[in-house]
Amino acid sequence: SQEPLRIPGEQLFRLQPLSLPLASDDGDADQLMASAAVRLFVTRVAARLPGFALAAQQQQAVASICRALDGLPLALELAAARVPLLGVHGIAELLLGDADGADNGARLSLLTQGARNAAPRQRSLRDALLWSHALLDEPQRRVFRRLAVFRGGFSLDAARMVCRDASPTDAARLAGSDWNVLDALQSLADKSLLAAADAPVAPSGPAPASSQAPPQTPPRTHPSLRAEQAEHAAPRFKLLESVRAFALEQLIEAGEWPATQARHAQAVRAYWARADARSLSDPALAWVTRHLPEIENLRAALRFTSAASTADAAAQDDTALALLNHTMMLWHRAGLGAEGRMWCERLRARSLRSTDPALRGGFELVVAVLGTYASAYPEAQGLAAARAAVQAFETTGDPVRSYFALYVLSKFVVTPQPLQTPPQTSSTKPVPTALDSHTVLARMAALEQADWGEMLLRYGRTARAYASRVAGRHAEYLAFCRDELQRCQRLGAVVEAWVAAHGLMLAEHDAGDVPEALRVGREVLAQIRAAGHLRQHAALLALWTTLLAQSGDAPGARSALVEALPVLAGAGAPWMLQLALAWLAAHEGRSEAAGRLLGWYDSRQQLPGRISPGASIARSQQALVAHLLTRADAATLQGWREAGAALDDTSAQRLALA
Repeated sequence: SQEPLRIPGEQLFRLQPLSLPLASDDGDADQLMASAAVRLFVTRVAARLPGFALAAQQQQAVASICRALDGLPLALELAAARVPLLGVHGIAELLLGDADGADNGARLSLLTQGARNAAPRQRSLRDALLWSHALLDEPQRRVFRRLAVFRGGFSLDAARMVCRDASPTDAARLAGSDWNVLDALQSLADKSLLAAADAPVAPSGPAPASSQAPPQTPPRTHPSLRAEQAEHAAPRFKLLESVRAFALEQLIEAGEWPATQARHAQAVRAYWARADARSLSDPALAWVTRHLPEIENLRAALRFTSAASTADAAAQDDTALALLNHTMMLWHRAGLGAEGRMWCERLRARSLRSTDPALRGGFELVVAVLGTYASAYPEAQGLAAARAAVQAFETTGDPVRSYFALYVLSKFVVTPQPLQTPPQTSSTKPVPTALDSHTVLARMAALEQADWGEMLLRYGRTARAYASRVAGRHAEYLAFCRDELQRCQRLGAVVEAWVAAHGLMLAEHDAGDVPEALRVGREVLAQIRAAGHLRQHAALLALWTTLLAQSGDAPGARSALVEALPVLAGAGAPWMLQLALAWLAAHEGRSEAAGRLLGWYDSRQQLPGRISPGASIARSQQALVAHLLTRADAATLQGWREAGAALDDTSAQRLALA
């Protein structure tokens, strides 16, 4: 039966779709063929094309087809029937379609070549879904089609907000509508039109729990993460993609697509507002693990609200900006800095015309965060945005946002190297008085409150400690880094512990203990690598690789560069490894190549938007110059550097790794 019979003694066994290949299996034929979905698809294609075998160039396309069809046997059979005409690449292209679902009908039109002797409802996927759809009553059909607006799954609360009857006029009608949605979801699940999705599991370890405190107010107590996971392990649901495509057809046909999109955008906004309220006071890895499953809904809402304005353009602008502002910490924590910048640029004009200072300030803070953490904006532009954000949030009286904006600003002003005067990048004028290091730190200290938790207060601790390093108080900074690492480990703050270890590596290097600095870096990178977060911590990888290359371990540096170069390229910052490449050549005895690579590094540092090197990298550059002067006179070295300035990036990397 397609649904439970609800009779005494019934034992339910829910048949699952066929097993799917993992993304990591795409280049491995044996691993792909271990997937039941791939085996069925290949077998059915071979029945129509005798001798067909999965070729290397077809593996990724076939894996994509199986995943796009969610392992549904009927859908795989129907897709295989089209291979003789379209080929596997043509089918994959049609199935992947458009992210907005504009071409959703292609999927259902494609899957129509069922067996001639099959039951009518099994001759096409649309017929199969029409048969199931006919079993629903009208309230169930209404909820079913409205669920098509969700991408990547949804929660019960989100489904209620999106699928309830339009604008109930009182609390009783609202509650009744919510119960109708719940009943419909139960029926859809019973009829196998709705599937349960796994809830995300955050890393283990003690961490602060969520609370009902005002936005960004940290918890007063710190229960175990197990309690926090239980609170956030609410069930999630999803429509399989082929089912969603059919539901979307029904939604468009009913004329409800625009209104449902608008409700979806509001539901997504409400979700990320709640997530944002914990973004600065929860451990970063637990926070991003919990909320990353909602990123596809976020993207859909951003696409809708950033498209051509509706009749209520001001409200749509506000929703789009709020979505971006509430996801300030998401983009860099998920390693999606380039995407975050793309949304910023798409919404920049709306920020300029907004009359809400909190929305304008939030936009500037997103730009500043992306410039600071993800290197997505030039340093001067990040500084200007941070200054504008400080002014905006001090104007609106938001102490936590002001505090964090000052912390981001400190990343620019607490530095031994003065920045150029930044250009004005928004309608918000920069703070008129100079915000130097002392002023920024003093304002942060004045905002701190006794009931703020340790995770939020770490921003002030970190800013003050870094200022001590810049001032040359290296022993003080070293002691802070050791204490902070232990504190983060105690709190179960995994990413924050990695950041503290990054600082400890710098502190040990400042103190002259290079072997200990390299050991600390090696250990933390092993943890980051095992967690699959190297791209998010590309700066740490680049710094460690540079220090390793400088240490004289040429074989180790060459091996590290093989790993680091694609990671930094993927993070959009391959230039962070330029000095490491020059050191590699120097310690391999290729002095002229090292001198030319040093000139290449010098020339690239002058490019617009390049982030100024930190103190460790500046010292490393000076040490490389001194090293090369023991191999050549000053005039020769200068000639090498001038020749290297003309190298392009590809030629320079080839020279370094020769």
